[in-house]
Amino acid sequence: MKYLRAARVAAVVVAGALVFSAQASLAGADEPVEGVYGMVEVLDPLVGFDWAPPIADPDVLAAAAEGATVTDEPCAFGARPGVLDPQIFRRPIVTTGHLVVTPSGNVSFHCHAAASAGSFQRPLPTSAIVASVPCFLPNGRRANDAQLVVTPSLQVHLSCHVQPGS
Repeated sequence: MKYLRAARVAAVVVAGALVFSAQASLAGADEPVEGVYGMVEVLDPLVGFDWAPPIADPDVLAAAAEGATVTDEPCAFGARPGVLDPQIFRRPIVTTGHLVVTPSGNVSFHCHAAASAGSFQRPLPTSAIVASVPCFLPNGRRANDAQLVVTPSLQVHLSCHVQPGS
């Protein structure tokens, strides 16, 4: 009987250690991203986020060819109260966005990503969703007329523009 009790205790300890280590490694994948721009000001580490691979944006490539400075920055799409009703995102989506500063001083931020179905609430969109949303940029700048597009193929695109002096 003593042997069975010791085996049970050992099994519980091992199972607990495995669950704790799995949780720690999963939580590490969802570390908060510092300096994120886009629809989400701060990522909640308890909610986590989904990663979506970025897609090359022809507008960014054209701006770079015309002399704009392009910097890769983390970008987050996500559900915000009062924005997009009904809410379409299950969890925030993070990708690599592009901060573009033209020689004339115009600042824009573009995020274009291929998201997975698991990042969205059901039902999935069957036609393109286009919405005007707020967008948060460096130095506390906010663009209130940014455009978010979600396609039926689950590509997500966000464009934010800030004029010089605003």
